[in-house]
Amino acid sequence: MKLIVQKFGGTSVKTAESRHLAIGHIQSALKKGYQSVVVVSAIGRTGDPYATDTLLSLIDSPNTALSLREQDMLLSVGELISANVFADMLLKAGIKATALSGGQAGILTDDNHQNADILTVNPKRIYHELKNGADVVVVAGFQGATHSGDITTLGRGGSDTSAAALGVAVKADFIDIFTDVEGIMTADPRVVKRAKQLDKITYTEVMQMATEGAKVIHPRAVSTANRGKIPMRVRSTYSQNEGTLITDISPVEQKQAAQSHALFCGVTHINNLCQFTVTKTAALSAETLADLLAANRVNASFINETATELLFSVPDVRRHLIADVLNNQGNVATIREKCAKITVVGIEHRHMDDVSQTILTALNKENIRILQSKSNTNTLWVLVDEGNMIQAANSLHDIFNQTS
Repeated sequence: MKLIVQKFGGTSVKTAESRHLAIGHIQSALKKGYQSVVVVSAIGRTGDPYATDTLLSLIDSPNTALSLREQDMLLSVGELISANVFADMLLKAGIKATALSGGQAGILTDDNHQNADILTVNPKRIYHELKNGADVVVVAGFQGATHSGDITTLGRGGSDTSAAALGVAVKADFIDIFTDVEGIMTADPRVVKRAKQLDKITYTEVMQMATEGAKVIHPRAVSTANRGKIPMRVRSTYSQNEGTLITDISPVEQKQAAQSHALFCGVTHINNLCQFTVTKTAALSAETLADLLAANRVNASFINETATELLFSVPDVRRHLIADVLNNQGNVATIREKCAKITVVGIEHRHMDDVSQTILTALNKENIRILQSKSNTNTLWVLVDEGNMIQAANSLHDIFNQTS
């Protein structure tokens, strides 16, 4: 059985016109001899009738009296509607199709409602449908079911994660993620006008880009595909281009990359951060600070340490929580608001020293103050004032784009 998983996001299923374009991609796969497991998101995005925020507004969330289990029943409705609408259009187009919920498709999760983790996927029902007349099985994304049969939702990026988990379970040849962009870009084109599409990227690199602010695909989905070593493609619903291939790098390609002058794969950014500066004490070190942040479920972007101070940045929405935690322990912090983190991803380790110096030189030349910086084996971060983010991101992208 030759299988492909094709996931269509909210904008790809929003209108009859976009759904017809999506069906065109399914027809192309069928002509190549594939049977398809199609995963769909809810129809539309924020403000549309079946989008998650619209459904939550029906119960006046977050002031609802419903439990998280009951809320998940409501939240799953958007994808169920989408799956049935899509299956109906496939059938009317002469394509043998059937629709399944996430639970019916065999997605078993824990009971962490609204942010459930997939425990396992049993594709028995999918195989049954494909062996008994269906060429396409349409699965409602973003959802699964617990051992006791309760509906769960998977949180942010849930439909991507559904597609990846199903792709691994059925050992698909490819997992195609269809969206409204041509593929993964070297930067957000709304911020960096000269951003280019990447033809190929590794699982590790795209997970780093997604974690650091790129919004094309969720890192949990990429991690899932990586575990099963199933190639992913990020493609546009609105064109026939092959998009960006996400896979492992082969030994030959690794050797070629080491011999090339390619210095990076992308520049990402995250806004709405604030920087804390706190004085080191006998009781407060970098290690104890990291433990303190973790205990309060706060993910600090990075911690820098000087002889007398600790500097770190957190999302602005956690600012008051962290300030209170530090104050309660007798640590007074200085807080700088409206910061942005810019990340250069995919730097060859052998180039890191040169890259660091290049970044410092470039940003200083443009009078952009670097509030913090840090690097690891292949990634470098800088923190700047949010007002300088666009200028800094374009400057760094242009430098590395010219040298790649």
